[in-house]
Amino acid sequence: MSSVHHRGAAYISILAVSAAMLSVACATSESNSLKERDLTAAETWVADASPVFDVAATGDDGERNFAGAVGAVELSTGAVLVVSGWSASVSLFDRTGRLVSSTRDTARMASAAWAGECRPDSIFVWDRVKNRVEVLGPTGRIAREFAFPVKPVIVSCSPDGQFALLGTPQDLGKRIKRGDGTALEARVWLVNDLGSIVGNIRPVVAGYAVPFGRVTRIARTNTSIFVGTGDSAYVDRYSAAGTFTGAIRTGVAAHAPTISNKKRAIDRMTAFLTVESQRATAARMLANNPMPPRLPPYSEILTDSAGVVWVVLSSPGDATTRLRAFNRGGAVIRDATIPCDVDVIGISGSRLIAVRRDSVTGVQHVSIYALHKTGSLAERRQ
Repeated sequence: MSSVHHRGAAYISILAVSAAMLSVACATSESNSLKERDLTAAETWVADASPVFDVAATGDDGERNFAGAVGAVELSTGAVLVVSGWSASVSLFDRTGRLVSSTRDTARMASAAWAGECRPDSIFVWDRVKNRVEVLGPTGRIAREFAFPVKPVIVSCSPDGQFALLGTPQDLGKRIKRGDGTALEARVWLVNDLGSIVGNIRPVVAGYAVPFGRVTRIARTNTSIFVGTGDSAYVDRYSAAGTFTGAIRTGVAAHAPTISNKKRAIDRMTAFLTVESQRATAARMLANNPMPPRLPPYSEILTDSAGVVWVVLSSPGDATTRLRAFNRGGAVIRDATIPCDVDVIGISGSRLIAVRRDSVTGVQHVSIYALHKTGSLAERRQ
């Protein structure tokens, strides 16, 4: 998130509302009583516990490699670009994990709230303070920029540079009582890589104005937009023109939270604060709030360059990270598992880019995991 500092009553208000809007989904409605569905994937994939690429925020020499990673891209050369949210900088690592360069252009990029690969071998960085997107080439240098026409709270892009933006609720006082909380609505804006609006999706539930309230996740391919509110085990699908075209059934039921789920939720809700003392204060305040009785059926939605939709079925804090992949028609094509707790931020073919924290040191890492096929449906039936 941005590096804006909040104090006093305004600081508490931001955590109660904005953090709920901008963090991981952490609740689900009482009406979601779905039992586990019998959705059998055509293939099962698994990643080794050890990543094929790994860099820590702090190097062995004690020097800072990055600070608060908000995005990363693996280039065609095998090099990796990592965008730091706390310092609004870009670090380039070679395929062995050696730091090649670190670039910070404060005159052009005031913050870095999100980053994604919206074109091959490039990374697009959303500067939330200026509401502008900086387009960086494979060296990490800014090549061009454009402004978003609306202020979003969540950003997603397709491999051909098309964006889906979950807008900020225009009237925070206009709240809708729904299920177990008070919902805030916002429109999803469809924007091209020149910053022009090309369409929109009717207002959807954007989140709930309570600590640990659900927040909507969005993802975009070249042809479709996917919106998941977490209210049920379904993810809605829209055309590139913004027309509703159906829903994807994830097939997973809500489940009760654990202490680890709450700790990870707090970590993610306070990650945008750049000062350690502020994060500690916010964490203590949030810890006094109870978790909801049930976690949502999924915690994130991502897409890859082939147009495959990946839904993260596990919750942050679970012992393993589970994903389910769907084709354009909504059929399950594979299940994938990483045998540890990570935040998946990007997918390219059989490689997953993730952010994780060392369980001993607490240092953040950017890691790439290679998925291996363990069997097909036909093989499992034999």
